[in-house]
Amino acid sequence: MRIYLQDSHWSEYQRFKRLSRLSRLTREKIKIEIGLFFRYLRGMGIKSLVATNEEIIRDYLYYCKTSSYKLTGRKRSVFTIDYKRRLLWNYYEFLYKSRYFPSNPVRNIPPLLTPKRIPVYLSTRQIIRLFKVVVKNKRQPTQFQVRLRAYISLLLFYGMENHEIFRIKLKDIDFRRGIIQIRKTTRHDSRILPLIAPVSGWLEEYLKIRPKRQATNLFQCVKTRSRYTYNSSRGDLRIISRRVRFRVSASILRNTFFSVMINNLVEHRVIQAIVGAHTVKTVIRWSRKNITGKRETTEKYLKGIA
Repeated sequence: MRIYLQDSHWSEYQRFKRLSRLSRLTREKIKIEIGLFFRYLRGMGIKSLVATNEEIIRDYLYYCKTSSYKLTGRKRSVFTIDYKRRLLWNYYEFLYKSRYFPSNPVRNIPPLLTPKRIPVYLSTRQIIRLFKVVVKNKRQPTQFQVRLRAYISLLLFYGMENHEIFRIKLKDIDFRRGIIQIRKTTRHDSRILPLIAPVSGWLEEYLKIRPKRQATNLFQCVKTRSRYTYNSSRGDLRIISRRVRFRVSASILRNTFFSVMINNLVEHRVIQAIVGAHTVKTVIRWSRKNITGKRETTEKYLKGIA
């Protein structure tokens, strides 16, 4: 996106300390968004940045609300409009502090009342269909199906995260005592969890067909020098999503765990002990987002702007 205004001070803005700390991809996104704003100004016949004011910025945000994406034709969400407003606020704040602009006109535009992002979770029918599709051939399932079923069970029945699952060692699983040990990470505490009936059986089936190598990790690929990691598991879940015709990811399966636990009136401290969260506040924040009936919210578009 070409920055065409002569008084935009774009080269100086790129060297701005707040912008220089961001990644290259994020800076490219900011350049595209600012370029779209300048394209709108050019269409309105405005050739100087000094001629812009609060009213023009309000009209631009309202134009973004009513228009749609050119490639897909999809309407822009309230989060996209809020992102555009924040970028313009930072840009005009830089111009104001650098004394290129008398004031920041975006300050008078109130922030958008965005709805809470409600994580997507699976219903009971979707969970049953997921396991049926994962192991379609029950008599002679392939190695990949057995491995994927064991991996999904840890996400769904224990609320683990990927970095916890792929750090599980073979010695962490004790079938005789019926326990599994989860190692401590930066965001979760170490804990010992019981092996419940379906998970223990699926893990035993995976260990029977697991490649016999000197690898200490539980999950691994068929290739000689590779492990079953986050990137490879994400590819398997994408394939499953196309087969079941609804989106499946590690975060969605973890959200489903929280939803099932809260809907069955499990106490927050019990959930904290299972997922290994540092505080109960973290569990409460997750539980409030997964109560049945609050999966969808009403978007409040541009209150106070249009």
